[in-house]
Amino acid sequence: MDDMTEAIKEAYASSPVGVAILATMELTHPAWDEPVRVVYDHQDLVAPVVVGGPDVTFKRCSFGLTPPKQGKDMPQLSIWVDNVSREIGQAMQAARGTRAVVKLTFREYLSDNTAAGPQYTLSGLAMKKVTITAHRVIGTCGFLDFLSKKVPRLKFTRAEYPGLVR
Repeated sequence: MDDMTEAIKEAYASSPVGVAILATMELTHPAWDEPVRVVYDHQDLVAPVVVGGPDVTFKRCSFGLTPPKQGKDMPQLSIWVDNVSREIGQAMQAARGTRAVVKLTFREYLSDNTAAGPQYTLSGLAMKKVTITAHRVIGTCGFLDFLSKKVPRLKFTRAEYPGLVR
């Protein structure tokens, strides 16, 4: 899902005074009890991850994304998280010993109305390569393998679609 709301399109275009775009990352893995959520800001953010959903806390943290390069290969982006807290480091170490991937969701909120939920969501990213140091986590992310998915995902059976059978 990578839908931008009209509000964030307007914020990108006009840069209203007093309104900041708050970038967040959510990392999930089956080995973790809770997702790791961070916001690029000087204070924690309490906001819903879906419109009308319960509020969750994004911890303040310095992070960045490097967009994918153009080419014939599958697009991949790099992420980095600075000043890694013990929580993030331990979570990434726990994920290292498993075959499951760490999934990443990127969201943007408008600072003047965080209760409205995310104004932009990019999901479906999986961390493929992770390097952990004392001060930084660096990862390479790509989209999950969409090329192997069945299209259409619906199964057309005789019972549900009798008009297809002669």
